[in-house]
Amino acid sequence: MHTDELLIVCAGRLKQRKGMLELVHAFGRIAQQRSRVRLLIAGSVNSASRQYADQLRSEAEILGVSGKVIFDETVTYTAMSALMAAADIVAQPSLAEGLGLSVIEAMASGKAVVTTDIPGIREITIEEDVASIVPAGDDKALAEALISLIDSKDLRNRLGQRARLHVEDKFSRSRMIEQTEAALLELLQKDM
Repeated sequence: MHTDELLIVCAGRLKQRKGMLELVHAFGRIAQQRSRVRLLIAGSVNSASRQYADQLRSEAEILGVSGKVIFDETVTYTAMSALMAAADIVAQPSLAEGLGLSVIEAMASGKAVVTTDIPGIREITIEEDVASIVPAGDDKALAEALISLIDSKDLRNRLGQRARLHVEDKFSRSRMIEQTEAALLELLQKDM
């Protein structure tokens, strides 16, 4: 990869609900307009998702971007922080999530994040301007949001800084312990 190329990273299991096919479609649009960008999709595959992983590769080839899209099925959970640190932009275009841990990890690393407007992500992005949020499944909106970040280093930096502060404030270990204790105490008081 050239040093002046931007790297978009998407990390998670290669499953349909993660929205990676939509990301490949969006990247097909991006690659037509911006030549100095690469996409890294990193995640594990189990036997149930092998077909989807193959579909992602096939779609990248059909769109003519297979030389700019890197698939890495070997990245372990412990390597994710280094992967996020290497990213210029993190895309997590999930169609469904319980709680988007990859979004929290990306925000904690101070990276600009593009994600989707779904319940599991809304719980994370409760404040404005901590992530670029697009409708789930809308590859055109996803491409536009990514291009905005590709074109503006200032916007990437601002969004990344706000994201980092947001995670430190809302998702720190001490904050999570406080909230868990408060929820447990509330439950105990209801039983009395």
